[in-house]
Parts: sequence; structure tokens; C-alpha cells
Amino acid sequence: MKVLAICIGVDNAGNFTKLDNAINDATSINEVFKSFDYDTRLYQDISMNEWIALSQELNTNLKNYDAFIFFYAGHGIEVAGENYLTFQETCQDQEGKAYYDRYSIKLSEILELEKTNLGITKIIIVDACRDNPRGVRGIQAQEFAPIATPRGTLIAFSTTSGEKAADGGFEKNSAYTGTLVQHLKSNTSIQAESLFKKVRQSVYSLTQGKKVTWEHTSLINEFFFQKPLPIEVDFGYPNMYINDSSYDYSDQQIQDVIILFKTADWYSQRDAIEAFLLIQAQRLLPNEKFIIGRWLVRAYSNGTFKAKNILDENIVTFLVSYREVDNKNHLLNGMLFELYFNEFGQFRFASENIDVSNILIELRNNKLFDQSFQYLNGLLMSYSDKLLYYPITSNNNLPVSLDVLAEEEEHWLEGKQQIIYSINSQAKDITEGVIAIIGSSIGSKIQFEKLLTTFNIPQNLIMLNSNIPLHEIEIRRKVEGLDIQDNWDF
Repeated sequence: MKVLAICIGVDNAGNFTKLDNAINDATSINEVFKSFDYDTRLYQDISMNEWIALSQELNTNLKNYDAFIFFYAGHGIEVAGENYLTFQETCQDQEGKAYYDRYSIKLSEILELEKTNLGITKIIIVDACRDNPRGVRGIQAQEFAPIATPRGTLIAFSTTSGEKAADGGFEKNSAYTGTLVQHLKSNTSIQAESLFKKVRQSVYSLTQGKKVTWEHTSLINEFFFQKPLPIEVDFGYPNMYINDSSYDYSDQQIQDVIILFKTADWYSQRDAIEAFLLIQAQRLLPNEKFIIGRWLVRAYSNGTFKAKNILDENIVTFLVSYREVDNKNHLLNGMLFELYFNEFGQFRFASENIDVSNILIELRNNKLFDQSFQYLNGLLMSYSDKLLYYPITSNNNLPVSLDVLAEEEEHWLEGKQQIIYSINSQAKDITEGVIAIIGSSIGSKIQFEKLLTTFNIPQNLIMLNSNIPLHEIEIRRKVEGLDIQDNWDF
């Protein structure tokens, strides 16, 4: 995701009271965003000419980004129903709105800038009007004027309307920016609304309940403040256990077992599992358990009854017997890995078998296997934007909401059908991906939900929001007003 972050700090604005930490705040937040690999711009005591040049540039180039963040620390004022942020030349106690239109940043101007870029996520963060000599946000009012939030925008303020914001309170930063920076640094990946709620809780505590932050939001897409991920994922095991083509059969203890597994023959895979079960668990090395776990999942997907018996009937007891003394479970690590990665160690959007996916993902709620799901979490962080369901987060038991647009159609042979032409997850159209994985001839709503579990979503968490009741379902893509069906039956 390509993100532009503009960070402005103004300590010295005209004849306003000098601030001590506004520039520190902008600098601190800029450093965090730079560490996230965002394109960043830092302005200290921004001048009128600098702002004019910047706003013109944003008008031209903002469309080239997926998200835009605007951070401001300094004095904020309200005049005649308009919200203003000061820059270097701004003075207070001036008569008339025309002065502030020219010598300050209009918040509405930033919002207008964003209205012309509706396709991107926009986040405005204002830590403003601190130590105003009048002790309020505005020169002529007790609070910022009402704000209309454009679609796809979140506006975050450091104080509740009408309250004065603190210039200090967190080391070299304000209490607001200091906690914001701390939460950003402490979380590898955090959703925007969740971040600001955590900041509100921290500010409330640090100011002993005197300050409460607030936000306006009309975000449609989920936005995550996310640290850059390594180009190569550390899978935690040597490459030959990740990429099957490089497996060299150097594990004398299991080499014959792997040979039998690789035949992909039911009976040979049955013999492989029986040979594996004869080896005492404590004799198996972590790498050996990992690759056997992968092959057990493949054997299950291949229909090998021995694998199905183990996973269907006594999976918990079976896995517990292979735990290490430190509670790691390399066998389960391999099984979970196989759900999301193919034989070459490449990420795949969906698992190859619905039943085994349901069995293994259900283990996320069993404390005995926490370490294996932590291992999985570390792998999937690099692919979080490709997942419909994240198996280990604080929200891993919340519904997975899929928004479905459908039309009813009379079929000459089958009667009424519901034709789905759009499937969306968090306002992102995933119709093409769904068709590619599960096809277009679906059947009933229950069958649709079951097929969707191939994306490693627990079936009981799938929530379909449809504009019409769904019964007999088919998926078709709409291209320029025409329906194009994928798998026609002639």
C-alpha cells in the first residue's frame, strides 16, 4: 500500500503563545511513518508560501496514493464557523474571516482536497490549540465548528470539543501525540479505529480523566497502520522443508515415509502414516515433525482414510502427544502451514480441502495450541491484505461480514435463482477471486457458506449480507452492463 503522510508542527505562530512540543510532535510522528515506509513530508513552522506550494502539489499528486495522512500539531482556531490551523505568519485577534482565509490553513480546504480523491483512505490527525491564552480552542467560539466528514475519511482530534489541549504530558511530546507514537511503535499492525480508541484510553488515564480525545469517521475500507514486512518471510524451518522440490531425503529416520507420501496413492500414504506412527514422538526432530504435518494434511485432502481418521476423530489427543517440553508443536505448525502455502512455500489464497481447514482452524480456541497459532500469525502478517479471515487476533471469533449484491432471475428449467454479481469484503470487491476458487455454480446458501470456508474462514463466523434472500445461487460477473457467466452448461 502506498501511503503519503504530511506532518506539520508549528511552535511559533505570529503572536500566539509559543509552544514547546508541536514541532517535536510532528517530528516524532514523521519518524514513525517513515519507519513504516510511507512517503513522508515534515514541515516545521510551515509558512504561507510553503503551504500554498504543498496544497497545489497535493491537488495534483494525491491520486497516485492508496492512503493519505495529514498530521498537524499547533494552535487551532475557529472564526465565523470555519476551522483554521495556524502557520508561521498567523496572528490572533484579527478582524474578519478574510484574514484567516489567507493566513492560516482551513480544515475545510484539506477536506475538499480529499473529496476529489474519493478512492483513497484519508486520515486527518489534529493535536491543536494547546496553551491558547484564552484557554479555549477558538478565538470566537468555545469549540471547533461542526465538521462534515467526507466518505472514506477519519478525523481525529486530541481533545473533546471546547476543551484545551495540553502541550506536554508525555516526555518531549503532548500526551496525545506521545501515546499515539507509542501505540504505533508497539503494534506491528493495528486497525485505524482501534488505534485511536487505544490512544483515547491512554490519554484519559495519563490526564486523570481531564482529557478525552474524539474522532469523526466515515471510513469504508479497513486501514491498518502497519510496519513494513521483510521481503523474505522467515518460515522457521530449513528451505527443503518449505520447498518440497529441494527436499534431499537426508532424514534417514523419515526418508522412506516421505517417499511413500509422495506417491499420492491412498494405500501408500496409509503405509506412510502407519510407518510414521511407529516412530516414538520424542525421537522425531522438529523439522521432521513439521514436514510430516504437511503431508498428513495432503493425505487427508487426497482422501486417505488413515489421515481422515486421525484428524476427524482424535485430533487434539493426537497433537498433544507430539508437543515439545516448551509447548511448541511442530507437527501442528506443519499442518497450519499447509493450509496457506503450497509445496513451493508460496502463499495461496485458499486451502485445498474445506474439511481439514475447518478442523485445524477450530483449534485456534484451544490454549494448548497457542504457540502454533502464534507461529502462523508471524507468517500471515506478510499477507494480511490477502486474507478474508485472520485466524489469530483479538477478534478471531467475530463474524466475517461479506456483502453480496444479487438479482433474482427466472430459469426455464430450475425456477427462480439468485444471481450474485458482486461479493465484497470490507468494501473491496472479491468476486473474481471467489469465482476463481469455488466456481460460479453454487447451489444453496448453506452450500455457498461451506464453499467459502475454503478461504480458511470458520463456517459459523460467515455472515452474508444480501440485498435479497438467497436460496438457489449462481455467481456471474457484470461487465459494462452485461452478465458474463463463468461455467456455462450446454
